[in-house]
Amino acid sequence: MRRWLLSILLISACLVAGVGIQSWLIRTAPQPARVHQDRPPLNVDGIVLRPVTKSEPLIGFGTVLAERTASVSAQVGGAVIERSPALRVGREVAAGQVLLQIDPRDYERQLERARSQIRQDEAGLAQLDQEKANLAQLQGIAANELAIAEREYTRVLDLFEVTQGSRREVDLARQALEAARRAMQTLDNSAALIPSRRAALEAALALHRADVALAELNLERCTLRAPFDGRIETVAVEAGEQVAPNQMLFTLLDPEDLEIPLELPVSQRDRVRVGTPCRVSTESRADLVWAGRVSRIAPSARADTRTFSAFVDIPRRDADQPLLPGMFVRAELEGPPLTDVLVVPRGSIIDGKVYTVSEGRARSWTVEVAQQLRNESIVRGVPEGATVIVTNLDVLYDGCPVDVRTLAPEPGTSRGPQSAGRDPAAAPQRGT
Repeated sequence: MRRWLLSILLISACLVAGVGIQSWLIRTAPQPARVHQDRPPLNVDGIVLRPVTKSEPLIGFGTVLAERTASVSAQVGGAVIERSPALRVGREVAAGQVLLQIDPRDYERQLERARSQIRQDEAGLAQLDQEKANLAQLQGIAANELAIAEREYTRVLDLFEVTQGSRREVDLARQALEAARRAMQTLDNSAALIPSRRAALEAALALHRADVALAELNLERCTLRAPFDGRIETVAVEAGEQVAPNQMLFTLLDPEDLEIPLELPVSQRDRVRVGTPCRVSTESRADLVWAGRVSRIAPSARADTRTFSAFVDIPRRDADQPLLPGMFVRAELEGPPLTDVLVVPRGSIIDGKVYTVSEGRARSWTVEVAQQLRNESIVRGVPEGATVIVTNLDVLYDGCPVDVRTLAPEPGTSRGPQSAGRDPAAAPQRGT
């Protein structure tokens, strides 16, 4: 037992001595010489910031509409007795050209009946005028007879009072006087009714004249004409059909003057003005471009889509380049010019910072984005003339050594400084 304990103590002492010798050797061993080696520069592309003038277009889509369209409906009922050969889809018609004829016979009879009523009213007025003249003459005669009766009654009454006349003579004179007065009153009453009778006849005459005007208008409405120069779009009636008032017969549009309602973001409202130039194209014929201008702007926005409507006029179509109503088009509105601004690709801004080159190393700058364009950003906070790095941004850090290749800007384009049409932010990495 004692020998086993001594063996354990001896082994422990050897281990402690070994660990101490190893620690002393590590502390006293000479250090190897350190050799400092810099990381090779990172190949990057950059652009030199120079003040430029930008005009970022605003893109919208819409359907072409004709500014002048008309849905012509029947205003009177009847059978269609004639249809013009020009009333065919696609045919051009002139303003005032007769296209349909509705049977006018019922309306001709109504017109003749209304004119007969007018002649009857006019005859009644003429008769009333003659009656008035006759009454005036009779009133004059009755007035003379009344005056004679009054004098006779006075004479007989005076004789009776001096006992030179009889009671019978007085009574007869009084009866004659009363009869003359009644005759005069009857004539006066008849004369007093003349104005009211005239008013009734004149009211009837006015009513029948209105009937004549309506009958003439209905007769005119039997002939349907083109309201303006244009092209027939649809036809919904044939000769011989019976049509009713307000029934749609055909539609007409003017394909010369076109309008395009565009739905644009409300955030871009301040960039659109009446008179803003616009270029219009279609997906099927991108090589054809029509020029127009914004003619009017809706005063309110749509709350559900957060858009507003701008209407573009295409004044006159070119026969060799037809732009037809109903076509879906792409419209590019010219934005207001932004002068003396510093522009960088949108992809070159990382967390509100851009990297510039200073003494062969990348340096970060905090920038303020004044306005976002389509593929670019107008920035503040970085000095004019600085070279902004636009590639290998994922491996770049502040102080990183770089070997920069400066790309030439392309002024006058909306894509900003690029090299041979490439987007700098998407340029391939050239290694590290």
